[in-house]
Amino acid sequence: MRRFDLVVFDLGGVIVRLAAGWEDAHRLAGLSGEPPTDRAFRALLGDLARRADGSVRASEYYERVAAASGSRYAPDDVRRIGHVWLRGEYDGVGRVFDALDAAAVETAILSNTTEDHWSRLAPESGVAEFPTVLRARRRFASHLLGLVKPDPAIYRVVERETGHTPERILFFDDLAPNVEAA
Repeated sequence: MRRFDLVVFDLGGVIVRLAAGWEDAHRLAGLSGEPPTDRAFRALLGDLARRADGSVRASEYYERVAAASGSRYAPDDVRRIGHVWLRGEYDGVGRVFDALDAAAVETAILSNTTEDHWSRLAPESGVAEFPTVLRARRRFASHLLGLVKPDPAIYRVVERETGHTPERILFFDDLAPNVEAA
């Protein structure tokens, strides 16, 4: 008997490499100069990070960050920073899915993400910029559920939708509060 019937992966920091932070993404986007460092700007970024529940559309996010930057950024600059935030899959994650598939273990994704990132991570077209993400048999995105980790309700959705009980689910995430809540 297997110990787990379902393995659930977070995306950022687990399957997908991310920029190391705003400054790193600013640089990766090819923007000149330094990013804003004032507390108000940082606070807005922190508040807007919660947009993963789907409450703030991408275009509104770009506008709000640009406005808070004191004219440092145009909305398109913010979009470019968001785009480079996703750096590619970690080497070897496909082999992990190969092993899980060979063992007939079901796989799922549970990610706090936004519609602009999700359109690249799990495109409806099936054309894969991040091919391992599409290998997961089930995919759950916070912005579509209106919930974010570590809210216990998001884990209950995964249990209900997959039909697996918590003790039969193995969950991987790069953030301890999300693992503890699961």
